[in-house]
Amino acid sequence: MISGIYKITNVETHRFYIGSSKNIDGRWVEHRRNLNDGCHVNQKLQNAWNLYGEGKFRFDVIELVDLGQ
Repeated sequence: MISGIYKITNVETHRFYIGSSKNIDGRWVEHRRNLNDGCHVNQKLQNAWNLYGEGKFRFDVIELVDLGQ
């Protein structure tokens, strides 16, 4: 599992969402599922996703975190 901080960027507007997770890959899957289902907790991100579509968003890992497992 990859843990760390990530960024979801709207490539049209350059606005972004920053998050962190103990499982970055799984979290991105969860974000996309919620956004595609129209039920993401962040309404601004949801509105942008609805307006611009999934293809206008980029997911980047900003920093990896070693949880010392």
